[in-house]
Amino acid sequence: MKIKKNKTIKAFKEEFHKIFPGLKIEFFSTAHGHHEGSNKRTIYDEDTLFGDIIQQGKEGELIMDANMRVSEMEAKMKQLFDLNVQVYRRSNDLWLQTISTDDLTLETQNRKGLHSIQENTKLKQWISK
Repeated sequence: MKIKKNKTIKAFKEEFHKIFPGLKIEFFSTAHGHHEGSNKRTIYDEDTLFGDIIQQGKEGELIMDANMRVSEMEAKMKQLFDLNVQVYRRSNDLWLQTISTDDLTLETQNRKGLHSIQENTKLKQWISK
């Protein structure tokens, strides 16, 4: 996935969500530690251009693999682009920061999120009967 100065956070988030529909990604103005959450008050607006938050020369591409751990992907975003990101996993109707499960792969997290959506849909159908 590419980080370009004229690209919005929203565009990146949409690309990420297409690849991993059980996950979402948020960008923050402050960093977080390993297995720590990020403060919602520091989330960048989706209309923010990467050019407004990355340093000169920090454009490029992040090669993401489904077998990459969440913690590894978040660390690469920091290392390559000096961007603070947090991955969220779907849990029924909620989005949860993956702070306690950052050592799982993106694929495993995505599968858990998709399973949660399916189970929630089945429950809602059962309740409406």
